[in-house]
Amino acid sequence: MASKKLTVEELSQLKYARQQRINYLAQLGNLELSILKLEKEKVKSSEIVIALEQAEQQLHKILQEKYGQGYIDIDNGEFIQQ
Repeated sequence: MASKKLTVEELSQLKYARQQRINYLAQLGNLELSILKLEKEKVKSSEIVIALEQAEQQLHKILQEKYGQGYIDIDNGEFIQQ
């Protein structure tokens, strides 16, 4: 089988295409890593929100035991009985 030499332009185009593919594969890998980090942060933030909601509910129970049925105007700190 005989070999034939590519032209300089063909070889240049081939090298450019390969390098572009490598660059985009690296970029894709970096994006996937970013997605994994964001998903981890999302889970952590969700856990914090759930914990805060539970703490708020517990505080509501304590305040309800102390003040009775009603609601609190957070802006002025008043308990308004129902």
